[in-house]
Amino acid sequence: MRTMKWLFEIWRKKKRLAAFLVVMSVLNAALAVAYPYFLRAVIDGITSRASSEFIARNILYLIAVGFVNFVAYSFMMGTRAWTNIRLERDLRQRMFEHIIRLGRGFFQKFRTGDIVTRLTDDLSTDMKLPWFVCSGIFRTVEALCMIVFGLAVMIRLNPTLTLAAVGPLPILIVIFMATASAVESRYERLQRRISDVNDHMEACFSGIRVVKAYGRERSQQKSFHEVMARRRKAEIDAVKVGTIVQSMYGYIWQFGVVIVLLVGGKMAMDGTLSLGTLVAFDAYVLMLVFPMYDIGTFFVMGKRAGVSIRRMNGMEDVEPEITEVPSPKTLALMHVAPEGADGGAADGAAAGGPAVPTDAEQQQEAATTKGLVAAGTAPEAARRVAALSAMPAVPAPAFRGVLRFEDVSLVYPSGRKVLDRVSFEVKPGEMVALVGRVGSGKSSVVNLIPRLIDPTGGRIMLNGTAANELSLDSLRRLVGCVPQEALLFSDTIENNIKFHRDWVTDDDVVRAAEVARLMQEIYVFPDGLKTKIGQRGVTISGGQKQRVALARALAGRPGILILDDCTASLDAQTEAALWDGLRQVFPTCITLIVSHRAATLEKANQILVLEHGAIVERGTHDELVEKRGVYHTLYELGKLEDEVGRDWGQ
Repeated sequence: MRTMKWLFEIWRKKKRLAAFLVVMSVLNAALAVAYPYFLRAVIDGITSRASSEFIARNILYLIAVGFVNFVAYSFMMGTRAWTNIRLERDLRQRMFEHIIRLGRGFFQKFRTGDIVTRLTDDLSTDMKLPWFVCSGIFRTVEALCMIVFGLAVMIRLNPTLTLAAVGPLPILIVIFMATASAVESRYERLQRRISDVNDHMEACFSGIRVVKAYGRERSQQKSFHEVMARRRKAEIDAVKVGTIVQSMYGYIWQFGVVIVLLVGGKMAMDGTLSLGTLVAFDAYVLMLVFPMYDIGTFFVMGKRAGVSIRRMNGMEDVEPEITEVPSPKTLALMHVAPEGADGGAADGAAAGGPAVPTDAEQQQEAATTKGLVAAGTAPEAARRVAALSAMPAVPAPAFRGVLRFEDVSLVYPSGRKVLDRVSFEVKPGEMVALVGRVGSGKSSVVNLIPRLIDPTGGRIMLNGTAANELSLDSLRRLVGCVPQEALLFSDTIENNIKFHRDWVTDDDVVRAAEVARLMQEIYVFPDGLKTKIGQRGVTISGGQKQRVALARALAGRPGILILDDCTASLDAQTEAALWDGLRQVFPTCITLIVSHRAATLEKANQILVLEHGAIVERGTHDELVEKRGVYHTLYELGKLEDEVGRDWGQ
């Protein structure tokens, strides 16, 4: 029943197209059935020595019906093929738009390979769901019309012979009822096996460096052979049962041809049936073989489509974990001069903040930026980097409010408490470091800010407004986030930094790359920022990947910057330059950083120490070191790691 509702929803939005396909199916069936009727008239006219005018007129009818049938059939087939492709695109787009809005719980429940299979194989036009939704249904409509019209004409010509011709029909009904569950179970198993194969390939290729580092190529080949063997068996089982059912629908109906030839031939020899009627009957029964085959295909593919529809429903049933209130508020993000400035460059500098560039300086910067984006040679890149460094900084977004956590708690559905009444406040321009052992809740705290997850208790305030009252677009545009693993896409460095944000200009890209200390190495890339990198940034180093990810976060001029243990792959000198550039270009930006690096912690305005989801210590670096508590222990371990790293590097 739910499958029917799903199909109805698809066609409810395409009523005119559905009506057109129904009309064309009925018209094509009527024309196909009319052809043998006029053929009967021609043959009977010849055998009965009818007038040449009668014979010529029926021959013209034959030609006209054949031509119109050809045109109608071609147009109908083209429309169905176009609709199949359109449905494939629309269904994939619909599922993708739904999935992209879902939270982490969905991706913990569904494997990546399984999701890919559902959006590719299940939604393929190759006799899969999109094909069934259009061609499968309307081929069956055409087949049913052809059978009904054909039987109506056959009954009109000779009811007795018609009754004999439809003798195999009850057998086909029994076959369908007996094989329905077997067909469905085999196709469901096949789709699961296809998902297993895609999941195995995704996991292997994503972790290819680990596979090679441990020399596990042969074990991966063996496991892939096993999942492919299971898929092959499932494919064979599905093809076997599908082929048997489809063939039986076609071949059993051909017994009707034999019956017509035997019974009709006897009647023709006895003179109770004309030769033209016998030829017409034979043509009708042969013509109905293919509609019966189409009905068999409909039953088989319908079961397969039902499996795919349930798999789509399984994903559509998952509701987004993060939703907006009915009338969300919006934070206005404007680029303004620091407080105390009246809009002039000199006043902005006098206020202690970065100067607002003049029109001439902006034109110079734009010209330099345009050339730098395409820079490819070391001397040219170095000269342009120097020119960029001499330019006045551009102020950050006007997020002047305070970020405040008020008794925030987080409990997972399993009952595990992750955060327990966490409260703190961060003012514009401050940097807060989150410190704690593994599993203490540091990443959960920073994930709450852009609402990747929502707290189960307490609230998060921005500019005096609860975060869950803001529109997701406004909130996430405010936040720049750099996760632990720098995830890059198979595109140019520039596009990885822009990340489909139309408000990010070339100026923003270059400025962000400079602050992230990426521009110093731009000459290494063959085409500058236009250089394409491999999937997940496989063609560049770990440090370069991290800098690109940093530049991506900074390019949107965030009011809040989240760095989740992402500076570990940067050397001390690069990290120091990063903090200096951040303070100069983004002086009002709130920064939250998860780190155990000693040099990083010393720069923080406030340090929060978490244990079992609760803040057990807070204060500045000097204050916490004097306490000689949890922070002191973690800080000493961080210093030791830094010293070992430097010694190893030397």
